Amino acid sequence: MKKALLIIVALLIAGTANAQMTVGTKKEKIASADSGFTRLYASIHPNDTTYYMAVKSNNQYHGPIIVDLGYKDEALALLQSMYDYVPQENDSILYLNNPSNNTATFENILGAEQYFIYEENSTGRIYGYLMISTIKRFIKKLSEYGGKS
Repeated sequence: MKKALLIIVALLIAGTANAQMTVGTKKEKIASADSGFTRLYASIHPNDTTYYMAVKSNNQYHGPIIVDLGYKDEALALLQSMYDYVPQENDSILYLNNPSNNTATFENILGAEQYFIYEENSTGRIYGYLMISTIKRFIKKLSEYGGKS
């Protein structure tokens, strides 16, 4: 009797744990650039949609740098502010004020304007490149995207 009760309890626990894990999010790629190394995604939840970028890391053993952009209006505002940014003389570290607390530095290397984007609490050794032309493309694609807002 004890064994049968124990088996029933174990099955009930396994059944409720399985039911809790069935609700999830769906990932949809909106745009990509730089031969697919920089991607813009929509993370579609049951009640809303958030957006993020996956930027290729400079380290081959590290995954992509994730730049969480928030909801559509927040994502467009952040991308537009990055696109419109005018570097100042003493700027060193830029705080993106996004949900994943990324920081960045703005660089102009041989005429190519780009951001070096760092993860939260990064020591500065692992970063991803994000070109200004890529930001412009992502703004256009995100504005045209017809998914949930």
